[in-house]
Amino acid sequence: MLNSIELYLLAYLVLSFKTNINMPLQKFNNLSLQIKQFGLHDFVMLKITENHYRRKIKKLGITYSLGRGELHTVNNNSLNKDSRLNECTAYYIIKKGIQVTGLKYHSIELLDIGCGNGKVLTYGMYKKCKQVIGVDLDKEGLDIADKNCTQMNSKGFTTLFKTHYADACEFTIPAGINVIYIANPFGEKTMESVLKNIVRYYNTQKKDLYIIYAVSVHRHIFEQHHQCRKMFEGFNGTKIHPELVVYKIFH
Repeated sequence: MLNSIELYLLAYLVLSFKTNINMPLQKFNNLSLQIKQFGLHDFVMLKITENHYRRKIKKLGITYSLGRGELHTVNNNSLNKDSRLNECTAYYIIKKGIQVTGLKYHSIELLDIGCGNGKVLTYGMYKKCKQVIGVDLDKEGLDIADKNCTQMNSKGFTTLFKTHYADACEFTIPAGINVIYIANPFGEKTMESVLKNIVRYYNTQKKDLYIIYAVSVHRHIFEQHHQCRKMFEGFNGTKIHPELVVYKIFH
């Protein structure tokens, strides 16, 4: 069942379709496709959440519109040549993944592997996480992420942050990290190496560790590993591919 806010937004969208006779057909078709992809409930919640945080964070002088380097340049600098250009994750997906962990924001030390221009990092700072760290081989995106996080600090958000220009295969996970965010930034071979690094880190730290995996193309790598326990699997409207999977690493 949709609540009153969802119904209001749905009515607004329907009214917009009827009154805006100049709406391009492609835009209408894209919206229809998104509703089919996510399902009506998740589509409405996604739009509400995205609009809310986009307005809040934009007022702080944060921008995500720049900083996406050329794929061939990123791949040339990567070990396995299987990098993908980062796309911004919806705030709804980020928020939902963190909710599944059950952790309070102030206790979260977050690592975003493939952080791009820092949307997840700035969200973590806005929600007052203890620390946020980003790693990427997209130098242009990483520069924007660093500027965005610095801007958050200048606006009074005191979350510690760091960004690292590094290959995910060779990156040493810093002590204290308890949430790792991944949104399909590279291929299967790199993902296998990343999971080995994650498990090695957990076996050294021996503390609760969660993996939030959006656009979980290579989820079989995690599900085949005996130390990964699936806590949540959220399908989109097509019921074919999970939009979000959350794992907990254990002994």
